[in-house]
Amino acid sequence: MAQFNDSKWRRDLFDGKIIIREGLKHDDMYNMLDIAAGFTSNAHQAASQMWYDAQDLYDYIKSDHIRSNSDRKKFYKAVKRSFPMVKENIIKEGVEQAWIIKKDVGLKYVSGHSSAVNMGLMTADHSGVIGKKGAFVVVLPGGHFLVDTKRKLAMAIAHPKRQPSGWMNSLKSIDPSKAPQFRDWRSYWKR
Repeated sequence: MAQFNDSKWRRDLFDGKIIIREGLKHDDMYNMLDIAAGFTSNAHQAASQMWYDAQDLYDYIKSDHIRSNSDRKKFYKAVKRSFPMVKENIIKEGVEQAWIIKKDVGLKYVSGHSSAVNMGLMTADHSGVIGKKGAFVVVLPGGHFLVDTKRKLAMAIAHPKRQPSGWMNSLKSIDPSKAPQFRDWRSYWKR
């Protein structure tokens, strides 16, 4: 069972200097991947990456590799025994920024991951979706999301730097309080 000292795996601000702590240790990463092996067969893809902390790895495995809600709950309980600092909820309430789509626009979303195991590289595979007029693009602490309340569709989209050029021209900034809140669309979020 892994025992952690939070001061070793967090980024601290001390006397105006940023002190970079060690990332997740190799043995701890494999401990979590061993736990994940009971719930998914493809979490091994995470082995070739550097993880900032246990929460970072847990969020990745849970969101990208474990599909059923019952398995997610069991996975969380198993991880929590070995990694007590891991929190269940990766998305918190509160839209930070929001836009409404003025005209249909092509958006990219992460559809999977590719890796070159011998080189230790992993890249995100992107697919496209059309954001329809009247839908929203919202930013939550958990990422960027396309939310279409009419079609009952919600999905995580790629970071704005990965979107096609000119995509922001199809969006109009709105007050975040006017955008649909996570509690309103969580039931039709495509993970």
